[in-house]
Amino acid sequence: MAEIKVRVSSEGSSDGKRSGGGDRGGREDRGGREERAEKDEGRDSYRRRRPRPPVDLIFDYKDIDSLRQFLSDGGKIVPARVSRLSRKQQRQLTTEVKRARQLALLPFSDRHESI
Repeated sequence: MAEIKVRVSSEGSSDGKRSGGGDRGGREDRGGREERAEKDEGRDSYRRRRPRPPVDLIFDYKDIDSLRQFLSDGGKIVPARVSRLSRKQQRQLTTEVKRARQLALLPFSDRHESI
């Protein structure tokens, strides 16, 4: 007769309880709210949000300084969730930035060397 080999895991427990799993241990080992509150004592408990741009904000491809506010250091257009623009404003911004790039008023990336 053939022998049946059974693998027994050292992580699993036979009493029916679930183990914490992984290297981090169980839930009780992780930092609770009290521990996190102690760690953050010196800091403010909230993140300061950028003010929302005005509703009547109009973008113009010739106004490079206003367009640069919405570009990252790498030259990418900042997403609307960061810049807090509406969908309509974000589309207008994208159009004007692309127009300024085509006319060489704005660089396509940060690797662009100025002459």
